Parts: sequence; structure tokens; C-alpha cells
Amino acid sequence: MCRTVLSGICGLLVRRDALPQNPVRDVGRLERGRARGEKRTLTRQDVAGWLAVLDASEYAVRRDLPDLVRFLLGTGMRLGEALALSWQDVDLDTGVVRVEWTVVRATGRGVIRKDTKAASSDRTLVLPRWCLEPAG
Repeated sequence: MCRTVLSGICGLLVRRDALPQNPVRDVGRLERGRARGEKRTLTRQDVAGWLAVLDASEYAVRRDLPDLVRFLLGTGMRLGEALALSWQDVDLDTGVVRVEWTVVRATGRGVIRKDTKAASSDRTLVLPRWCLEPAG
């Protein structure tokens, strides 16, 4: 439906000489997405490729994205939960992390740290050994 509407708009723009041609006309149908709730697991090749791209990007490395992505992969945490962690939530000696917070964007307030939505979201995770090893 989006393609049809966009094509109609672009067609009107062509008729009014605002566009030389309708670019949507040459675009094929979009693939249907996964059914709502259907999960897709990353393959080892997906993960290796993604990490290789991040590790090779100066931009990503300067912003610690490779480390963040590895942490997310190792814990399965939501992005907001991982970004809300403080060192008080992490025990490197026992290899566990407590999830009790998340960050959200609040209108008029910016990004804030708040309790997780439900008590069932609070949990303690055991970190995989490779998450505890120094990088390098």
C-alpha cells in the first residue's frame, strides 16, 4: 500500500514537472516481513560479519560500539537496559549483572534512567566467560 501511495504522489509530481520521472515505478514489491512475534536468530556467520564490520569502522570503535554489541550478544539484554547499567549493577568477581534499570527518551526531559517496566523484568544474569575477559 505504501508503494502504491508513493507511486501516485510521484506520478502527480511528474505531471506537474516537479520530477523528471516516477522513481517508484521501477521499484519491485517489498518482501513481506516476518509474522508478528516470529523470532529470527542470528547465525554465527551473521554475528561474525556484523562484528567484523564494527571492528573495522573507526567511527564505531571510537564510540565503543563493538564492545556494546558483544555485551548485548553475551547477555541478551535490551539496549536500554544495557545503557542504563552502572558499575554498581556489575560484579566481575562473581560474573553477574543485575538488571533493574532502563533508559528511555522522555518528552521534554531527554534521556532518563528509570526502573524497568515490570518487576518480572528485574533479573540477575550470569555473564559468559568471554564477556569477562579483557579485550585485546
